Amino acid sequence: MEVYNKRKTPIMRWLIAFILLLLFGAVLFMIKDGYAPYLVDDPVCKFLFSMRAAWLTGFFKGVTFIANPKTLTVLCLILLVFPKTTLRFGIPVSIVTGLGTLAHNGLKDLIMRDRPDEALWLIKAGGYSFPSGHANASLLFFLFLAFLLARVLKRNKHDDISHLMYIVFIIIIFLIGVSRVYLGVHYPTDIIGGWCLGGVLLVLFISLYDALYPLKYHLGIQVSEWSSDGITAWNRPDKTK
Repeated sequence: MEVYNKRKTPIMRWLIAFILLLLFGAVLFMIKDGYAPYLVDDPVCKFLFSMRAAWLTGFFKGVTFIANPKTLTVLCLILLVFPKTTLRFGIPVSIVTGLGTLAHNGLKDLIMRDRPDEALWLIKAGGYSFPSGHANASLLFFLFLAFLLARVLKRNKHDDISHLMYIVFIIIIFLIGVSRVYLGVHYPTDIIGGWCLGGVLLVLFISLYDALYPLKYHLGIQVSEWSSDGITAWNRPDKTK
């Protein structure tokens, strides 16, 4: 039985966000003090570059295209166009992805880390390198969408599908990050920084969404049925039966 506790869950979320924020700071410190290349970037890049092959390059070019700003814009527009997905998915996901993009672009201009040597590039790229926009935007788009979809699935008692969905989306996010390094347009620490930033923002946006649109509305529970101590089981008996 899965239990939702309105007091404990936010604490865990913010603890995760705090850890990610510390990791982001640690990565930025390594970059600024010159430790990143020999501790992380050079070994990982050397390994991935040694794997370069025509078929794998084609695969990773396709993977990285998933998190292209234009691709994510199209996906958001698709969610916005259909009436059944506009309010529940389209507007929230578009706002979160858009604000996340503004955040990583602002940090890039502030930190101003140059991209790897252009001789290593297998695709074109512009702007600064840290944090990775593809890593940040893909994490925000896919995991926030998964968060919203999971609530619908839980209401219909499809927990297994929601777990599988999270696994698939996490794999996609990971492959997008790897693709940016493999294609030579980012350092591994750029990807880690992008994931950390995305994780912190995800916690912030989920908490804000919960405040505006509590879980009980997704579960179809009447206010009078919502327990006073903030604990409700997913498998609450249906009183209408």
